Amino acid sequence: MNTISWKNKLLILLVIAIVIAGYLLYKEHKENQVQYERFLNHFYHHLESVVFHIEKLMEANPSGDELKERMYRLKERLDRIDQVYKAGHLFVDQDIRYTSYFSEMAFVTTGIRMTVNNEGPFIITAFAEDTRLSEKEMYYLTLLKSDLASMKQSMYSEETKQENPNISIQQFNELVTDVAYQDPYDFYVEIEE
Repeated sequence: MNTISWKNKLLILLVIAIVIAGYLLYKEHKENQVQYERFLNHFYHHLESVVFHIEKLMEANPSGDELKERMYRLKERLDRIDQVYKAGHLFVDQDIRYTSYFSEMAFVTTGIRMTVNNEGPFIITAFAEDTRLSEKEMYYLTLLKSDLASMKQSMYSEETKQENPNISIQQFNELVTDVAYQDPYDFYVEIEE
């Protein structure tokens, strides 16, 4: 009678379990990679949308209700990229360092009251409040657009003609950190000088 000993059966089961576990780990790694690439794609395209909107806003230099509408749409775009950024941190990979930079910049354009280092309150009025963009507000938008365009360019790949899907999380954090760790108050003060 040709029987397989219980040690051989156990060894065969162990090998099968290791192969299955290896395959499942590989599959999970690939899925995580796909999720991260989707995150990069969404982040890049929302970033592109914000930069484009600021360019068009500055070109048109609208006033009155049109300015209010365009500023509201800018706030929406900044809020959307903030949501994508936060979702990347919460659901894709917690190593993606999230800051509330984009939502804070939205607040600056629509008006904010803040305390800095227990001093203040400092009030930044909504850009559309006086129905025209002042020279300082245009300068603020120029700086914001420049910073965001720089971030977008850092993510760009000549090969794909859009975001580079091979940017590591560490590289992404460094690209975003150059801009997104700036305090909105400090950014706004920069235009006051």
